[in-house]
Amino acid sequence: MTNDIVSSMKTIIMTFSAILISATSLQAQAFLLLVPLLAGGGDNPMKTSDILKVIIENTTVTELPAGTAYAFVQADGGLIGLEKDHGKLEGHWNVDSDGEACITWYYQSGSITNCANMFDLGDGKYQWGKLEFLVKQGDVMNLDK
Repeated sequence: MTNDIVSSMKTIIMTFSAILISATSLQAQAFLLLVPLLAGGGDNPMKTSDILKVIIENTTVTELPAGTAYAFVQADGGLIGLEKDHGKLEGHWNVDSDGEACITWYYQSGSITNCANMFDLGDGKYQWGKLEFLVKQGDVMNLDK
């Protein structure tokens, strides 16, 4: 029964995200591409302590159809994103009590939060939901300026 509730909640979140896509700017739409499909990965999600070691004060790099997206993950829970063609966006991150990495992006029309398990794919590659990304040490794009 718990899996049914979680599945229903994920469907609601994705539906809400789709509604916001139609109502937000191009900048927001580009960052909505960072929303995972809330499934995927392997059998062994990363532990909270391992997630924190990998992402804190580092930059995630994701190849999207619209171009390369970057997100600098701050130790205080802040998140600064940059999608090459559409500029900066602010957000927040945390690891919830279920061990899922959660990301909230703030838009003029509101905010969107998504949580998913994170997996280590090896060779500096990671997966969050169905979204694969690299982690580069430090603030490689000087986003925190």
